[in-house]
Amino acid sequence: MMNAQIERYVALHRSFGRKFEVQERLLRLFAAYAHGFGDRHVTVERLHDWCRSASSPERG
Repeated sequence: MMNAQIERYVALHRSFGRKFEVQERLLRLFAAYAHGFGDRHVTVERLHDWCRSASSPERG
């Protein structure tokens, strides 16, 4: 279900002339993560979990 919504969302932004490549990749990564838990819709809790699980560069 999320993939169909992503398709429409990306198509909308591209219709405005935006490339939207990085955003699409991130949306698809999140959808795959959520799908692994059986989620069909975005939840705040899952989004927070995904953000916490993402690696970030070391700060010096």
